[in-house]
Amino acid sequence: DRHGRPRVRDWEHLHAHPAMGKQLIARVPALAGIAGAVGDHHEKFDGTGYPAGKRGEGIDLLARILTLADVYDALVSARAYKEGWAPEDAIAHIRAEAGTHFDPAIAEVFLGMLGGVCQAEGRCRDAAA
Repeated sequence: DRHGRPRVRDWEHLHAHPAMGKQLIARVPALAGIAGAVGDHHEKFDGTGYPAGKRGEGIDLLARILTLADVYDALVSARAYKEGWAPEDAIAHIRAEAGTHFDPAIAEVFLGMLGGVCQAEGRCRDAAA
């Protein structure tokens, strides 16, 4: 049964996916240049992420961008173990985690772009605040 919170072994498997993804991507010549970003996409700006505990600009630039997109998607998407968040709640979370989880400069650009999309589509209240 895949409903409910992931079990301990599920989390272990989930924590291995950056390295597995990096290895797979590295084998595809057209994608090999982004393998480092795939491997780093769970690193956090303050150094508390995984798999290597990289921090700040020591994290691949593309990985810092992918992290924001990945987290936003994970927050607003429903999973077997949780409902999706409202976009404005995900935006507030990203804003609160800028400088710890996320590169603050990239978070600012991401939120600005997302705010424009939300306004154009009328989906988010107070998205750009």
